[in-house]
Amino acid sequence: KIIDLDVFRTRINKENEKTIYFFNLFLNYACSHFQFKYKQGLNEVLALFFYLKGKHFNMVDVYFCFESFVEKNIFLCVDNSNLPELLSKINIFNKKFLKKVWAFGKYLERQTPVSFVHKLFFIKNVLIHLTSENSAENYEKKNVLLNFFKSIDYMSVNSYEILKNLCEGNNKYLFLDIRLNSHFKSFHLYNSINMELVKNYLDIFKSII
Repeated sequence: KIIDLDVFRTRINKENEKTIYFFNLFLNYACSHFQFKYKQGLNEVLALFFYLKGKHFNMVDVYFCFESFVEKNIFLCVDNSNLPELLSKINIFNKKFLKKVWAFGKYLERQTPVSFVHKLFFIKNVLIHLTSENSAENYEKKNVLLNFFKSIDYMSVNSYEILKNLCEGNNKYLFLDIRLNSHFKSFHLYNSINMELVKNYLDIFKSII
C-alpha cells in the first residue's frame, strides 16, 4: 500500500499504465532483493532512472542501474543530525554505516564547487562513477547520463539549473547565494563557491562540465 501511494506521488507519466506497472514492480523487486521493508524516498531515486529510458537504456537497464545504485550507494542508516542536505533526504536504513555515509558526504562536498548542493548532484556523481569503466558501451552510457543531467529541467533554481544554463550559454541565469557569509563559511567550509568570495566563478563552473 505504501509503495502504491508513493508511486502516485512521484512525478512520472501516470497516464501510462506500463510505466506505473513497472515502477511499482521495480520497487517491490528491490525490497525483495535487499530483504528490507520499503522506505519512502526510494521512489524519487527510481524516478531518475526512468527518465534515462531511451535508445541506450531499456527497461531492464533501468531496473539494474537502480538496484546497483541502491546496493552500492544508499548506505542504509537513519540519522539527519549532522549529514549534508543531499544525504539526509535519501532514505537509509542501518546505523552501522553512518561513518561511511558521513565520509562520502564530506568527499562529495569537497568535489562539488557549487553553493547549493542538491541530492540529485550526489546521484549524478554516483551514476557517473557506476559507468566509469573504459569500455565503448559504458562510455556511451556515461555520455547519456551527462547529457541527461545537463538538460533536465527542475522545479527550483539549484546546482543543476546552473550547470544546465552554463552548458547552454545562458550565463545570465546563474543564481546568487544571498545567505550571510558567516553561514556560508561555517556550513560549506570553503568547499563551495560564493559569488562574493570567488570572482572567476564562471570559469570554474565551465571547467567542471
